[in-house]
Amino acid sequence: MGSHPHPTIRAWARGLLSTPHLATASNRDLFIFTLVLVSSYCLSGLFARWMATRDPYISLFWFPAGIAVAAILLMGARATAGVFLGAMLINLVSLRSLFVSAAVAACCTAEAFVAARFTSKYANGKNAFAHPSDFLRFVLLAGILAPALFAALGVFISQRAFAGWSHFWPSWFSWWSGDAIAILLCTPFVVLLIGHPHHSLGFSGTLELFFLLAGLAAVCATNFGPALLPFLPHNGFQYLCFPFFMWAAIRFCVLEVSGAALLLGVFTIWGSLRGFGPFADAGPYPVLRVGFALVSGVGAITGAIILTQQRKCLEDALCLYYVLKEELEQAHGPCANRGTDAGPKQESG
Repeated sequence: MGSHPHPTIRAWARGLLSTPHLATASNRDLFIFTLVLVSSYCLSGLFARWMATRDPYISLFWFPAGIAVAAILLMGARATAGVFLGAMLINLVSLRSLFVSAAVAACCTAEAFVAARFTSKYANGKNAFAHPSDFLRFVLLAGILAPALFAALGVFISQRAFAGWSHFWPSWFSWWSGDAIAILLCTPFVVLLIGHPHHSLGFSGTLELFFLLAGLAAVCATNFGPALLPFLPHNGFQYLCFPFFMWAAIRFCVLEVSGAALLLGVFTIWGSLRGFGPFADAGPYPVLRVGFALVSGVGAITGAIILTQQRKCLEDALCLYYVLKEELEQAHGPCANRGTDAGPKQESG
């Protein structure tokens, strides 16, 4: 089971994405794609700033990093222009320095390009979310290594321009974790939503998906939101999130599981940064809240990939069985059946 966007939007997106790396795309398509990418980058960046930590230029969940990697995976190197322009605009709002904003935007663009390059070379590109081994290579190279390297460069540029070096490592951890969470949770969702075909859910499937996401959101709000009901304990219900991942993996596909993981990550970071939930007092290195979001999301997506792969293997085996059965029936069919049926009768006579 799976979902898809509006048919008109999906038809345009699929037609544009079918052009390899935009090599022969028209100027109009390229302009529209760049405009959509810049708008998505800026809007998600403003939302991330709203969730920001104590640093005005660092967010603990930097959604644009995941969108940038997904765009380059789907569209190729020419998507870097939209990534750079979006990063330039969103950093110019907060940093208010053209030179520093351009330097940070170049760092963000390079990070997305390197992460996408790692994925394309070592993790099967946009199909990295179809096999567990490819996804784990994506996690290590694109989700952990690339953000760690470029977070150090970005913090070096920002700290050199605006702050002292005493906050380098806390700022580096926030920058790295924000980009890592976004790449590991946002990128699979965007790539699977836009770059892969899906089956239609139908009314019953859509209703079931709605109740699944609503239930997960309610559990997340209980764990990482303000206390709404005084008789409910405010901690200790984190494990109730995992049955929803199992539900999504069994009844749906990797796309829905990645969406559920993204929802959990947003609630975890948002609530913790506002003093709610078990990870509110994290100090300068919020390892627990970052670890919970990453381990839960990556584990859920990995499990969904394994289950989907096993389901596909079973379907292929059944398909092969029926094909072989049909071939045998065509080759020996009626004569063989009559011969086997007549044998016992002749012996008994």
